[in-house]
Amino acid sequence: MCATPSRPGPTRSRHRAFQDSPQTLAGILKRGALSFDALARAGHGPALIWYEDLVGNPHAALRDFGVPAARRNGSGLNAVTSNDAQASTSLSQQATAARRLPEGLLQEFDAARARIAPRDLLSTHGMQRLLPEA
Repeated sequence: MCATPSRPGPTRSRHRAFQDSPQTLAGILKRGALSFDALARAGHGPALIWYEDLVGNPHAALRDFGVPAARRNGSGLNAVTSNDAQASTSLSQQATAARRLPEGLLQEFDAARARIAPRDLLSTHGMQRLLPEA
């Protein structure tokens, strides 16, 4: 599976940091989607930025989010997106990189996600990337 917001990067990262079960990881994903939907239905106009897009091309992601050019230009943005926000903590990339994933964790996550994913809601909000591949 390609890099999606839910797998493999963030799923691996979350498990390495907190040892969440596949079911817990799928539940977090579902609650996030339900929360986004609730904000939208309440008229708050939430906007979605994919982590991969922000890291891969922060200027374009912030442009698409509506951040004016004057606020997204300069070296500061690159410095922020290239640094580990949790450096010097037990959640840092360095601290969690050596932790191995249990065999089958990602497959179990995909199965749990397939069972509980609110497909219509995800499609409504352009979040199809969160659905497991068929």
